[in-house]
Amino acid sequence: AFYSRHDSRTPMRFGMVALASGMAFNTVIVLLGKNLGWAAAHAGLAVGTSINGWVNAGLLYRRLRAEGAYVPGPGWNQFGARLALACAAMVAFLWVAAGPAEGWVASGHHLVAVARAAGVIVGAAALYFAGLYLTGWRASELRH
Repeated sequence: AFYSRHDSRTPMRFGMVALASGMAFNTVIVLLGKNLGWAAAHAGLAVGTSINGWVNAGLLYRRLRAEGAYVPGPGWNQFGARLALACAAMVAFLWVAAGPAEGWVASGHHLVAVARAAGVIVGAAALYFAGLYLTGWRASELRH
């Protein structure tokens, strides 16, 4: 929407804000993890990067809404609620199924860790799509 209106400055500025906030979040999360003795403090980089993406998307969304360039169609709130429920179910599953980081390396066998990771990933994906299906989402909605 910005580029079609020949406005490349706004996304660039928002990208720089998101980049700066992402670096700050990464630094804080990793240092906090190290100081609290988290076994996988480096995983905080993924959290910081995700926050970076949300900041960028939020800034762009807010500007498009304020300018009237984007108006969500009917059904988006319901779809968002379905996604939130499916994501919550998946996160709960991952929290329980993944367990502590120490358990992943305790076996000493790489194939065991890979098989466990594959099982957790497949289980999480299955639960996510089952959650969407149970809340009324159908794959045919992708065509619209």
